[in-house]
Amino acid sequence: MNQTVVRIIFWGRPKGRPKWPSIDFDPEKRAVEILKILKENLLGFKFVGGDLVRNSEEAEELLKVVGEEGEICSVIFNLSSGWHDSLKVMEKLPTVVVCDPFLWGYAGMIVHSANLRKRDVRGFIVSSSSWGDVFKAFKVIKAYDSLRNAKILVIGNHVLSADREVYEEAIKRIGGEIKFIGFRELREAFQKTDVQKAERIADDLIAKANKVIEPSRKEIVKSIRLYYALRNLCSKYGANGVSRLTVSEDSTEASFQHTHA
Repeated sequence: MNQTVVRIIFWGRPKGRPKWPSIDFDPEKRAVEILKILKENLLGFKFVGGDLVRNSEEAEELLKVVGEEGEICSVIFNLSSGWHDSLKVMEKLPTVVVCDPFLWGYAGMIVHSANLRKRDVRGFIVSSSSWGDVFKAFKVIKAYDSLRNAKILVIGNHVLSADREVYEEAIKRIGGEIKFIGFRELREAFQKTDVQKAERIADDLIAKANKVIEPSRKEIVKSIRLYYALRNLCSKYGANGVSRLTVSEDSTEASFQHTHA
């Protein structure tokens, strides 16, 4: 499994300093606990950093190394009072700001969230008492990482029409690529598929199904052939996904959306 590299940063005033939630709260101990939870539950990630930033001086030192270890984004855990220079981190890397689930109730995140929107930074905030919500944020990071390396096959040069350039630029900006091909090429790839192989697979699927409600055997065979046609085209162009489309009747007489070959 390819690991997504993420920089983990902890924000918080040290134990013994006046702060929320209390002067005795130990952010260093909490940081160790959080890092352990992340490593045990998010196996598809490689975590770098893990620094506890206690003041603005340490934040400035951290900025010098942000982005230097191959990380694609950062995740900042706010453990106690004090935001320091989190916006500067966000200007260097897309960032998720997490209000530590142990301290999820404090209201500073509301002000922080408003400031982020005003600055138009690349990131979002998670403020929740549930670790499940924190893990969902990492799913977003994983999706972003996939898009950065994606080559998407779009069938039909007319697809996206007026918004085509905007869409292409948006994908390009995060590192992805779009390849447009016509329906003719899809039809040719469909016609080259092994009909007998598709029929054997269809019969096997039908035999193992508890019940076939709607598609006919003919439609199932066509869908299997279409799958192999798309997979072969993705292999030809080095693509790892096909965008949403509806295939015209004169091509394969099948419809599908968001198919991944």
